[in-house]
Amino acid sequence: MEKLVTILCTTLCITLIINRTLSTKNDITFLVDTTADVSKDEFNKVIDFIYNITSRLTIGTHDNMVALVTFNTLPKTEFDLSDKSDKSSLLDAIMSIKNISLTGSRETNKALDHIRDNIYVSSQGMRTDAQSSMLLITYGLSQSPTQTQFAAFFLSSSVQAINVIGVGSLMYDASERTDFPNIASSPENIFYIEEVSNLCNYILNITIKLDNGTTALHLNGCVSCFPTTTELTSTEKTVFEINKDISFLIDTTADISQDEFDQVIDFIYNITSRLTIGPNDSMVALVTFNTLPKTEFDLNDTSDKSSLLDAIMSIKNISLTGSRETNKALDHIRDNIYVSSQGMRSDAQSSMILITYGLSQSPTQTQFAAFFLSSSVQDIYVLGVGSKMYDPTERTDFQNIASSTENIFYIGEIPYLCHYISNITIKLDPSTTQSEVDGCPEMTITSTTTTTIPTTTEIETTEFTYSTELTYSTELTYSTESTYSTVPTYSTESTYSTESTYSTESVSKEQSSESAIIILSVISVVLVLVTVIVGILVIHYLSKYRKRKRRLELITVLAREYPDMKNGLGPSRMKYIETKHEYKNGHSNKFHTFLKLSMMNNGTKIVCR
Repeated sequence: MEKLVTILCTTLCITLIINRTLSTKNDITFLVDTTADVSKDEFNKVIDFIYNITSRLTIGTHDNMVALVTFNTLPKTEFDLSDKSDKSSLLDAIMSIKNISLTGSRETNKALDHIRDNIYVSSQGMRTDAQSSMLLITYGLSQSPTQTQFAAFFLSSSVQAINVIGVGSLMYDASERTDFPNIASSPENIFYIEEVSNLCNYILNITIKLDNGTTALHLNGCVSCFPTTTELTSTEKTVFEINKDISFLIDTTADISQDEFDQVIDFIYNITSRLTIGPNDSMVALVTFNTLPKTEFDLNDTSDKSSLLDAIMSIKNISLTGSRETNKALDHIRDNIYVSSQGMRSDAQSSMILITYGLSQSPTQTQFAAFFLSSSVQDIYVLGVGSKMYDPTERTDFQNIASSTENIFYIGEIPYLCHYISNITIKLDPSTTQSEVDGCPEMTITSTTTTTIPTTTEIETTEFTYSTELTYSTELTYSTESTYSTVPTYSTESTYSTESTYSTESVSKEQSSESAIIILSVISVVLVLVTVIVGILVIHYLSKYRKRKRRLELITVLAREYPDMKNGLGPSRMKYIETKHEYKNGHSNKFHTFLKLSMMNNGTKIVCR
């Protein structure tokens, strides 16, 4: 039975954050620099940043668990993964960090070793079935960069995603951040933020990176945040100076209406409009498919944003028909888009977004097509869109297409696509900044309210009944009903208690993944055996050929040098020809007999080498 996790906030602003992943728990650790390279006021903004991220996560033993470690000369565990299992006490513990004194040297290597040895261990609350993420917030170069690099390397065996945020004025100096690439698990997990007051502009991005189950709505004024410009500063942009080859693969079957298809195209338009387009930045291709795929434009067709956006909008004229041959479309992408002749750049990062409305006609062939495509495309995303997403059988092959489960999104209501524009854009290019989408409808909640007017001075009790059906990112579909009573409290913080149970498809997905691995393993073994057998046969016949060739060469020499040897001269002049080779085939007896009866005019022995 599934229940809705509802967060009702009665503070100055109301934020609805729905956050759950179907089959993933997350063990999240914040590692916070407490040296004096930022002021006390700036440090407090860092803690507020961590507070705001954590407040957007679902906390609990079956969801996200959070630890926090501070460090300067020595590291210190403020609380581990098992200490705070409810959000209220967790947020209070985070705010208490503001009382820490800022001092000491930046021994990042010791802090990373501490995380490995004292946080990501089962005795301190680490769960073997949970994903692991760490966010390091620091203000400059480690005291021991080489030791830090080794510490990060060993930590990576315990932590899947290591994110680094360089904060403060030292980030203007490139030499103060040279060890960040050696700590982070990938360049996309590095952020430079010179002005600490701009930290809040990254809350959405970082929250998504720590927990891709978060459907993170905009802050809506709940956090006082300085506005950010549409372009990054030159210093911030250095980490993202990687060319990006991006392709959209769009389903044009008739499982959605023409109006809904137009909204899909608007979604692609809005994502592309937020990218920096050009030969030295992002280049975009678009392929449509039903029974057969078709390249609408490849990576080198449109190098300026204006013509690119016009080309995207022209797709609205396409007729929706045919069957969903996803495997053919993936093969087409591999053979006709991610090739140098069509604009693929060898120095570019490659990403593909598949937008589809249901199961492929040939799931097994689609799985193999995705497997071979993965050698050309680094990140493959799948967006399942439309009413069929409420049927789990219509999305069973998505996990076999996407490069990871974090890259799968289910969106049952197409008008809500616009809520995912920021999330998807950041995944394609982390250097993009977040901005609202005009006209994006609210995710509505239907409610009936019964109010009991109190006869005494006691505060009234309001009973809410919610009936909701929501579908949103990272493999999440809710169809739930929840009834509860709440007494509003008027304070700057909200305290609440929630209960939720839900059913997942993790078992079937794991079995499907295991089956795919077994199939691929069997194919690999067969290929290896065939290769070995062919090799043995080739060696055998080459050896046989070489022996026969040597015999023929020797006969030719004998016939040329000793023409009278065939006359069968008397045995008194017979010399045996020595050979260092033993021949075991059917012709060797004749060969030996011929050598022994052959006569030579001199006493020289001919040695067959």
